[in-house]
Amino acid sequence: MDTQRSSDRLTLGRAAAALGACALLAVTVPPSLEQLRTRLQPVTCANNLRACHQAWNVYGQQYGGKWIAPWDRFGSDGDDFSYDQQWPFVMNIYAAGYSIPDGMDAYNPFDPTQPGWYRVEGQRVYATALQCPTLATRPPTNPWWHDWTNYSYAVMGGHERSDGAIVYSIDDYPVPDQMTHPATTVLLHDLGGLLTEGGDTQAWTTYLHPSTGQLLLFTTDPHGGKSNYLMCDGHVDLLAVEALNETMWMSRWVPQDPQP
Repeated sequence: MDTQRSSDRLTLGRAAAALGACALLAVTVPPSLEQLRTRLQPVTCANNLRACHQAWNVYGQQYGGKWIAPWDRFGSDGDDFSYDQQWPFVMNIYAAGYSIPDGMDAYNPFDPTQPGWYRVEGQRVYATALQCPTLATRPPTNPWWHDWTNYSYAVMGGHERSDGAIVYSIDDYPVPDQMTHPATTVLLHDLGGLLTEGGDTQAWTTYLHPSTGQLLLFTTDPHGGKSNYLMCDGHVDLLAVEALNETMWMSRWVPQDPQP
């Protein structure tokens, strides 16, 4: 009888030891490849946005210190193709480490030597820096530009008119060194918004509506309930929508004629 009891106690002890070992393994065993990928995606996204900031500066150096506006750019060839003005098509080239020569556009349908999309060594360019890796695996938020970017351009504050009114315009050309709040003003963020164009989420999102002053919050939070926000001074914050505040869109700059 004593032997049986001793054996029972030994069995229970072994069971406890096994449970302890399993608990230890659960803590020490490396996460799966999928878990690692999920953890790394926000970091990759943030690094991509920092690379985008460098691209904005390269563009600004080419055009007198002014960054591209959400719906306009310098140096258009006047062929009336909207691709020439829309920032994703233009910044895609710069974010890939190239630049568009003066006199050329992102789209050049009538160029005798290279008609159509601007190419580098005969190849179209797709900048991975303009893609959030999480959103890249999901259905397009904006099917029109999904291949080019899934980031959203924020309308960065506004310019002051002669009558003192602050105007928020998608044709404004931001001048980084003239901004009043570069560290708290968003340049790019993970795509998502309440406004739509043609049924699709638009590719820029205002915090203050240009005409009504209505506050607009973002609906996309791909990184564990948060989104990455690239600020105009070049740093990136991973924030929940609740952390957004009005000062992030309050930069002002001296109004200038949008010409190089």
